[in-house]
Amino acid sequence: MYYTILNSWIFYYDRESDTSGILCGKPECAHKDASCNAYAGNMMGCIQVYDGKLYWLSGSILYRMDLDGTNREAFQKVEAMNGLSPQFYIHRGYLYTCLVGFQVTSAEAQGTMEIKRYPLGEEAEPVIVFHKEYPYNNIWYKCRFSGNSMYFMIDDAQDLDVESMMQHRELYEYHLQTGELEQLWSLEENWTVYGMEVTEGGIYVLNLRTDYNVTDRSHIYLSYFDFRQREMIRYEEIALDEGYMGANLVDGYILAFRYDEDKTEYQVYDLNYQNVAEGVVDGGANAMGIDEYGIYTQNIHQKFSIAEISRSDLYQSRNIMENEAMGS
Repeated sequence: MYYTILNSWIFYYDRESDTSGILCGKPECAHKDASCNAYAGNMMGCIQVYDGKLYWLSGSILYRMDLDGTNREAFQKVEAMNGLSPQFYIHRGYLYTCLVGFQVTSAEAQGTMEIKRYPLGEEAEPVIVFHKEYPYNNIWYKCRFSGNSMYFMIDDAQDLDVESMMQHRELYEYHLQTGELEQLWSLEENWTVYGMEVTEGGIYVLNLRTDYNVTDRSHIYLSYFDFRQREMIRYEEIALDEGYMGANLVDGYILAFRYDEDKTEYQVYDLNYQNVAEGVVDGGANAMGIDEYGIYTQNIHQKFSIAEISRSDLYQSRNIMENEAMGS
């Protein structure tokens, strides 16, 4: 079973029956307003399945319900998530919230990055896992969990000019059992992180830079933080085909995209930069995940559909979830 949010509503896709729809277990529901179990409201971040329940964060409330769309409840209250790029994660009995904030000091904007940890389902003050002020207000971050560790990478850009944007980049590990925070690595460069994956031996990071004035072409390179050697290894840089301006690192594959008005061309590379597939999907595509069946993309122009690019059918694409203007 697959779950996602489309335009504030929770949808499911059942592969066995090849059916999809709104995830609401109330047979009398018309699925038109906030009384519907599938209505996620002003959701912050993604949805997550944990211990047989579906969780999502809306405002300062963590909601949960059964995987069949029944027994929806306001499960836990968290501190207000007022800021940019809010996200939450549930791992090994704890809820983690991430938030980018900003403040103005002496007429200059500064950014902050904060991560908090709550015991899942308990009324308790959060533990501040990480809080740091940055000299600029252009912060991106990626968080991943593996075993008893939380890894997160933070970029703070000096400006948003894509030609000269210098990033101050930091990689941290938070040890869940001891509460120890360790900075693993830092660097300054004018590349942007487009993906991060944790493996048993280390962390892969996908970096991208686009030369708009020269070739209208993006370049990418992988870097790898080796846990045993405790160092970041940089792989060679390659140029994507002309017009390919975006990329994602998803479950061991690099997905590159070339956007048009009503379609998106895609190419799939393995971690050795070998092209293993290419094709076209309708609308604007953003990679969401990959499994043994296919690659999953969301239409980022309308955010009303999820497409599956089949791995067994010559990488042909089809929509598996669609949202038809809910609430109207």
